[in-house]
Amino acid sequence: MKKKKKKKKKKKKKKKKKKKKKKKKKKKKKKKKKKKKKKKKKKKKDIYKR
Repeated sequence: MKKKKKKKKKKKKKKKKKKKKKKKKKKKKKKKKKKKKKKKKKKKKDIYKR
């Protein structure tokens, strides 16, 4: 007689519920734009006035 192979019962692994980590929103640092000083072009009219 052939020996019947005992089927191994697979243990069901309990799935651990992962706790969702709340992501902290990083505050974006606003870069201060350097204002370029515009060179005022002297209008020709100004020259004439003098």
